[in-house]
Amino acid sequence: MTEELLHVPEELEIPTGPDSRLLVRCYENAAGRRLVSIAPQFQDRSREWRLSHSGLLLGASVARQLAPALLVMAATIEDHSHEPTPTAEDRENSRWP
Repeated sequence: MTEELLHVPEELEIPTGPDSRLLVRCYENAAGRRLVSIAPQFQDRSREWRLSHSGLLLGASVARQLAPALLVMAATIEDHSHEPTPTAEDRENSRWP
């Protein structure tokens, strides 16, 4: 294997907007257990990253199950055909005389 394949970054950033991101990294608790941390963050006025709200701490086995589940849900959302909201004219024309 090449060096690039063996290198695991300390953290991964997933941009979610111009001033927001998900930060994914390894977290070690006080007992020494290593967990996957997923934290939504935003940039404040001084451009410092801050926690937006509660994050997730997942064990490795749950994180492995979450990844394919997220792919399935994303595909479901993308494949869902959404009918546009009817206009006032559409509603008027659909009424009984």
